[in-house]
Amino acid sequence: MPQILSRAFFGATPGVRFYSGTPEVNRSGAAFPDAVLIWSTQDCDWQARIDSIKPDLAAGRAARDTDSVPLRAEQMRFPSCTLNDVARWERDGILEWDFVSLDNELLSAVPPQEIGSKERQLFECITGMGQKTLDLIPAVWRVMREAEPGASWKAAESEKATLRCGGTLIHMGVPALDLTHFENAKVRQLMLVPHRTARGPNGMWLIRRGPKHPHMLGFKKCCIFYVGKPSIQAVANPLQEVGDARIIEVFDLKADAKEALKKMKLNSAVSSQVIQAKGFALYELIIRADAIQYGDDLISFTSNRLSASVKT
Repeated sequence: MPQILSRAFFGATPGVRFYSGTPEVNRSGAAFPDAVLIWSTQDCDWQARIDSIKPDLAAGRAARDTDSVPLRAEQMRFPSCTLNDVARWERDGILEWDFVSLDNELLSAVPPQEIGSKERQLFECITGMGQKTLDLIPAVWRVMREAEPGASWKAAESEKATLRCGGTLIHMGVPALDLTHFENAKVRQLMLVPHRTARGPNGMWLIRRGPKHPHMLGFKKCCIFYVGKPSIQAVANPLQEVGDARIIEVFDLKADAKEALKKMKLNSAVSSQVIQAKGFALYELIIRADAIQYGDDLISFTSNRLSASVKT
């Protein structure tokens, strides 16, 4: 491995990075056509080769196809893809992302007056974690409060991640960039949060399906109606008892949804209205449910994948 070789030959080399490969194709992601061969079995005069290199005071960082990626490769693990793959998928619209830099305000402790049942869920999940990970929790909590309002927290060991908050799977420490998670119908986005370092970048990388992702394209022409409250993202049947599975009943026709709303108002004082969901907004809606009622069909979800397709 490059780090083992560099340590054996050169010792500590702050600010210097070593990459395996050739000048044309290597782990850095950049090509170096003017690279100088320092040593080979045919020419072992390494000192002369080093002396032949003339410093270029105007030189800068070589451009890479992966420059759009907000984190360094050394901050992550890659079980299912490469950094070049991720950058290409973002350019092609298959993925999209945001990066939130860490600052003192985000990292400040969770205010005691804002600790409720959801926060206690989170604190229970992080019991026993290392201090470097715990230092990041307030920032993760603040971002998720905006991205997943009202969502529950749980540990995500079975998903080989640190935490789950609603539809967001959160990897912390030395996070794994595993895009196979997007094959899971219940994962809306990935959040990668490396431990803070002097070099950085220090922040939270939130990755989502882009407009050209197959799931996005599949929902592009979909349109349904449902009964709910526009201000509540975790929509469920208002007649359900607390603790029941969250069920969303969807309709092809607005008239059918209106008829269902009338029946609800006869049995309940809950104020709801007929809402239309189009395109990927439909996906954003249904991933927050445990099941969808569509006519006589009850389509259930599991934590792994969609058990059936929604008829449209």
